[in-house]
Amino acid sequence: MVRNAPFLKRVCVAGVTLVGTMMVVSASAKADTLNQALVKLYNSSPDLMAARYAAETTNEVFNQVAANALPQVSSTWQTSYGRTYNEILRDTGDFTTSGSLAGGLSVSQTISPVISGGVVQTRKSVEAGWVGYDQNEQNIILSGIQAYLGVIQAQSAISLQASNITLLERQLEAAQSRYDAGSGTRTDIAQVSASLADAQAGVQQARGNLAIAQASYQQIFGSPPQSLIFPPLPASMPANLQEAMSVALAGNPAVKSGVVALEEAIAKMKVTQAELKPSYQLGLSAQRNQDILNGGGTTNFSTSVGVSVPLYGNRQISKSKVRQDEIAVYRLEEQLRSIKSQVELQVVQAWNQYMTAQAVGQARASQIYAAELSLRGAEAELDAGTKTNIDVISAQQSLTGAQVAASTARVDVVEGAYNLVAAMGQLAARDLGLPVQYYEPQREFENRKIQNLATLLYDR
Repeated sequence: MVRNAPFLKRVCVAGVTLVGTMMVVSASAKADTLNQALVKLYNSSPDLMAARYAAETTNEVFNQVAANALPQVSSTWQTSYGRTYNEILRDTGDFTTSGSLAGGLSVSQTISPVISGGVVQTRKSVEAGWVGYDQNEQNIILSGIQAYLGVIQAQSAISLQASNITLLERQLEAAQSRYDAGSGTRTDIAQVSASLADAQAGVQQARGNLAIAQASYQQIFGSPPQSLIFPPLPASMPANLQEAMSVALAGNPAVKSGVVALEEAIAKMKVTQAELKPSYQLGLSAQRNQDILNGGGTTNFSTSVGVSVPLYGNRQISKSKVRQDEIAVYRLEEQLRSIKSQVELQVVQAWNQYMTAQAVGQARASQIYAAELSLRGAEAELDAGTKTNIDVISAQQSLTGAQVAASTARVDVVEGAYNLVAAMGQLAARDLGLPVQYYEPQREFENRKIQNLATLLYDR
C-alpha cells in the first residue's frame, strides 16, 4: 500500500505546527473526525435519502411487470329485482315480480415469450437503478470529503496569515523604536506598514474563503463545522497505478452502469424478437344465473384456447424493431468502450495528481526549512548592519508564503488520495468502513419481491 509522504510526518515548520496546534486545542471542546462527519452525512443527507427512494421506486417496477406473467383471476356478481304492473288486469295478480343473481369466475393465462422476456429486461433495469444509487452515494461522500478538507485548508490559511501579522506588528514596533532612537528612517516604517497592510488584506481574503467553505460544509452536512481534525489517507489506497486501473475497470460505477445498460439492451432485443413468436391464451370460466325468488337457475362452464401468430404487417414492424435494437446494442458496446477509456484517463489523472501533490509537499517542506534559515540570517545581519529592514520583511513574507503553500499541499495530498479512490469506485460507505447500517438496494429488492411462479421461472 502507498505510505504517507515523508513531508506529512515531519514537523519542520512553524506554520504547519501552528495549524496542528490550532486543531488539537479546539478539538478538546468538540471535534469531528472525517469518519464521524461522514457518518452524519450518510445517515441524514436528503440527497442520499432521495437516491434511496428512487432505487426503491425502481424495485417496485419489477413486481408490477412480474405480475403480468401470472394467471388473471376475476369474479363478477350482479343482482337485480324487478316489479311490473299490468294495467289490463285489475286483480291481485296485476303485479309480477322477478329477481336474479348472476355472476361467475373467470381465469385466463397468457403464455408468451414477450412476457417472460419482459421480466428479465425489467430485472436489468432494476439493477441499473442499484448502480445509479451506488454512484450517487459515492459522489455525495466525495463532496463531503472535499467540503471537510476545504474548511481545514481555509482555517490553516487564516492561522498562518494571523501569525504573519503578529510578526509584522512587532517589526513595526521595532522600526518605530529605531526611528525614535534616531537609528531608523520613516522609509523603514512605511515599508513595514505596507507589508502589514498587505498581510491584513490576506487575512480578510482568507476569512472570506473560510466563510464560503463553512457554508458549503453546512449545505452538505446539514450543520456548521465544529473543530475538524486533519484526516489520514484512505485505507484502500492502491500500491501502484496498475492496481488502481484494474480495480477501477471492475468497480467504477460508470463502468458498471455501462455494463448493465448493455445487458438491458440485449434483454430488450430478445423481447422484441419474441414478438415474432406465437403466443397462447388459455381461459376457463364458470357462470351461474340464479332466480332468487322462484328458485332454479343455470350454470355454465366454458374453456378456451387461443393462439396468436404474427403473419404480416405487425411482423414487419417487429423485424424493424429488432434491427433497431441491434443497432442500440452496437451503440452501447461502443459507449462502454468509451466509458472504460474515460475511467482509465480519470485514474491516470488522479494517480498523477496524487503523486504530484506528494512531491510538491516534500519540496515545500524543504522550502520552509530554507526560508527559516534565510529569515534568521537576515535578522542577524540586520542587527549587524549588513542587511536592511526590507530584507527581513522579504524573508518573512517568503516564509509565510511557503508555509501557506505547504499547508495547501498537505490538503492536496489527502484530497488527491480520495479522488483516486473515488475513480476506482471504492468510496462507498462500506468501502470506507463507516460504522453505519448500510443501505443495500438489492437487499431491499429481495425483501419486497413478490414470490411467485413468474419470478421463480424468469428472475434468474
